[in-house]
Amino acid sequence: MNGQPGRAGPDAICRAAYLFMLRETRLKGLNPAQIRRSAQELSEPAGGMMRVRDAACRPTGVALGCPLPDPRAARRWWRLARLVDGCLTALQPGSSPAFAYVPPPLYHTTLLNYTHFDESAADSIHPLSREVWQEVTRAVDALQTGPITLECQGLILTHSGRLLVTGFPADDSLYRLRAGIAAAVPGLRTHIPETVHFKLGHLLVLPPEGTLAELLAFVARCGQHVSARLTFTALHTPQGDIPLRGKAS
Repeated sequence: MNGQPGRAGPDAICRAAYLFMLRETRLKGLNPAQIRRSAQELSEPAGGMMRVRDAACRPTGVALGCPLPDPRAARRWWRLARLVDGCLTALQPGSSPAFAYVPPPLYHTTLLNYTHFDESAADSIHPLSREVWQEVTRAVDALQTGPITLECQGLILTHSGRLLVTGFPADDSLYRLRAGIAAAVPGLRTHIPETVHFKLGHLLVLPPEGTLAELLAFVARCGQHVSARLTFTALHTPQGDIPLRGKAS
C-alpha cells in the first residue's frame, strides 16, 4: 500500500492492513527480538510503571493528536491498556513489568515522517525543521481540506508487540491531505504509514508458550470497548500545530 485512496475506498484499505497485521501475529507469534528491544532500548521507568521512551512515541513529523480531541477517549484507552497489562502479568507471574505505556497526552497517528524509530537508531531520528514546517503550513493552507475525522474501533496486538487502537478515515480527506503535503515536501515521503492507528504501548515480555491465543482473545474483547469518532482541527508537529482550514467533507 502507498497511502493513497484506492478503488476499495479508505475504510477498506485500513481494514485490509489491520487484518494482515492480526493474521501475522496469529501465524508468526510475537517477535522476541522486538520485545527485547522494547524492554532494553525503548522503555524507561516513570511513576511506578514503565513508559515508552519519547524517541518511540513522540511525533517527529506530521501527525494527528497529541493530545486526542476527546479526553474521554484517551482515558478509556489508557484503562484498556492497563487491562491488557494486567492480563499479560497474570499469564506470566513474576515477570513484571510486562508493558510500557505511551502517555495519553502523546496518543497520535502519524501522517508523514522523515524517520521512524523502527527503521532508525534513536540518535538518528530527525524531527521536522522550522523551514519544513513552513512548507507544510503553506501546503495545508492551499489544500483547504478542513478538519479530519477518524472512526476508532477495536484493538490489535502486532507481531512486534505493540498494542494499537485501529482507526479508519471517515472519508478520503486524510488521503488527499497526506498526498498534497507529500507532493509539496517530497522528503516527507520517507515514512508514510499504511494505517491510521494509535499506539497505546509496547509489550516488554513474551507470554508463556501456548498462551498467545488467550492474550489475543482478551485484547479483542477489550477492543469491543473502543468506539470513538474523533475530529481533528489541526495537525501536530514538533514545531507547532497547523490549523486545518476549510470546510469539512
